Amino acid sequence: ALPIYMRGLEIARAAGKEQEADAVAARMVRLHRENSCAWRDMAVIVPDLASDGPVFRRVFRNYNIPCFIDEKRPLSGHPLVRLVVHALRAAEANYPQKDMAALMKTGLAGVTLEEAHALENYMIAHGVRGNAFRRPFQRGSEEEAAAAEPLRLKLMGPLIQLEQSVKKDRRVLAQARAVLAYLEHTGEKEALEAVHARLELAGDAAALEASAQAEDTLRAVLEQAVALMGDVAAARGEFVRMLQSALRQEDTGIIPTGSDEALVGTWERTRLPALRALFVTGCADGAFP
Repeated sequence: ALPIYMRGLEIARAAGKEQEADAVAARMVRLHRENSCAWRDMAVIVPDLASDGPVFRRVFRNYNIPCFIDEKRPLSGHPLVRLVVHALRAAEANYPQKDMAALMKTGLAGVTLEEAHALENYMIAHGVRGNAFRRPFQRGSEEEAAAAEPLRLKLMGPLIQLEQSVKKDRRVLAQARAVLAYLEHTGEKEALEAVHARLELAGDAAALEASAQAEDTLRAVLEQAVALMGDVAAARGEFVRMLQSALRQEDTGIIPTGSDEALVGTWERTRLPALRALFVTGCADGAFP
């Protein structure tokens, strides 16, 4: 007979990750149906979430298994971070089309996503770039220009103030203040709250928490920059590069929502609750996840 600590232990072999995930999913479905085991009472440990997480997410979706992947999400992809980075780059480089298009499409720059698409179409169709953003739109038909001009005003008002501020005082302290003032002028807080309300209504608690963390982390990075180099004068474009570098090192971690979901994580970062079934994958001779 097996020692007490090994009872209930099962060992299985799989040809690869996909087959391993498939076998785990099938076993979990049986436990759920035949033993009334809740999804939240089962967890999977993998060696590497970056490569294994997508496999389990895909396989679990095929088996209709709700799951929570205990992964970090890069902060650099959050709309608020993209807003700040592209606004600074646009203000420093005289409003190139690429940064202006990316800025508009964050949905936080003072124009809605629908307005951003209309403004982008006008920008591309009529070659609007650089100083053309500073002047009233007159290119194209009178109707086109009349529709695009109010959007230009909403987009450019806060941007021009940002440009003036960052060029007037190059100290890191002043640059950080200019960013915070820009966010206030764009109505970013209200726009982000609207996004959060939609996420809450959709029941996407994980995305809601990640977005809230992104906002807090961005402000913390700005505060840290001021604390370390507040009176240091940054060369043209240097502040946004420093900010990007700092933000690339940041990510958001999500806390499980408490709903009935199976947990997928790693030994290193996942705190396992009391479970009825634990699946440890990726074990090989001399290797343990």
